[in-house]
Amino acid sequence: MQTLISCVGDTDPIRNYHDGPLLHIARGVRPEKIVLIHSERSREKHEELVQALMSISDYQPEIVVDKRTISNNDIFLFDKMFETLSGIIQEYAKKEEEIILNLTSATPQIISAMFSINRIGELNVRAYQVATPNYSSNEGVLHNNGQDMQKLIAENKDNKEDYTNRLIEDKAEKFQQLLVRKTFLDLINMYDYEGAFQISSSNKLMLSKNKRKAVNKTLEPLISSIKTQNLIPEVQFSDFNFEQQTILNAYLLISLQARRDLNSEVLIRVKNFAEFITELYFDNNYPGLIVRKNELPYLNPEDYGNIMQDLQLNLKKANKELNLERYLSLPIYAEILRVAEPKSHLLKLVDKVNGVNSIRNQVAHGFIPIDTKQFKIRDLSETCWQLLKETIDVDEQWKTFFENKNHEFKNMVSY
Repeated sequence: MQTLISCVGDTDPIRNYHDGPLLHIARGVRPEKIVLIHSERSREKHEELVQALMSISDYQPEIVVDKRTISNNDIFLFDKMFETLSGIIQEYAKKEEEIILNLTSATPQIISAMFSINRIGELNVRAYQVATPNYSSNEGVLHNNGQDMQKLIAENKDNKEDYTNRLIEDKAEKFQQLLVRKTFLDLINMYDYEGAFQISSSNKLMLSKNKRKAVNKTLEPLISSIKTQNLIPEVQFSDFNFEQQTILNAYLLISLQARRDLNSEVLIRVKNFAEFITELYFDNNYPGLIVRKNELPYLNPEDYGNIMQDLQLNLKKANKELNLERYLSLPIYAEILRVAEPKSHLLKLVDKVNGVNSIRNQVAHGFIPIDTKQFKIRDLSETCWQLLKETIDVDEQWKTFFENKNHEFKNMVSY
């Protein structure tokens, strides 16, 4: 909910046949709630203010008078006004969704205090100045205090649909707010979604409550999927069947780790991914070639005799032996493809993955440092993308899923 917090000056609510600052901000922004901070002097015209605010067409705001009344002796003291108004605004900022400040009403000291609160205060607020109707000084223009309010409303030139909007938003962002938002976006650019979530959750300064809630609502399921390998929401609600969703999700997680330069994670995952893809390919194109015992894949010697014969011959030439009692893995899948489809693109991709298998095993089963000169992590990610395309008809947008996601987050935190 938008809440306008405003002091009241001599130019409010109407002056020289035009809106005063308070009335003009209410007309242009239409906040659901207006909190009036009165001085002893301005309290006398409270009823006229309410009449003017309620004269705005199709607008019925909740009007609240703050319990504190500023002494007429204090309204010309900047330090006192800064201290008083900061406390009041911070109090409302804790419970209201979006705070809007009036930077034009009341004494110069009050206006300066409001400007200072907006510029250096650790609050997530928006603030407006209001230009005069002639965009110059008001000097010499008489106030309309004490005149009949209904007559002033009827003669108000701004009280129409096609009025001239004189609002000027004070967009000078606070250093801390910029720093927090920059940190958030830096983490997003590094694909560190959990770090970005921590920044968003712990810094009320970054965004309004609703915007932070929307950002966190988008981040949380993404983080959960990365941690647990659950389906990413966009994958879960895609038109692919569950098996296709599973391999698409696996590809996305590998591509994410590659973007993060987590070499060991990619090395360990890429072989499993290639095995899953190849098994799926065999199941679809050579049904019965692979059988499963205790959820592990084994070669079925009873079917595809020609493949079996050629496979045994090739292995023998390489001084290897086909062991039907041993469950299958990627190296033997490559040999099967070399026999069944020697010119296939899938075989070339599987060979690329097998090419880093020794490095992968060192990482998976030991503490050997990775020599990144032996492979390029982004090339492995691209190989996984090509493997995915061998199995399902997948749109190119999935390849840039995380870049698109990052762009979404950047839009969410911008004004």
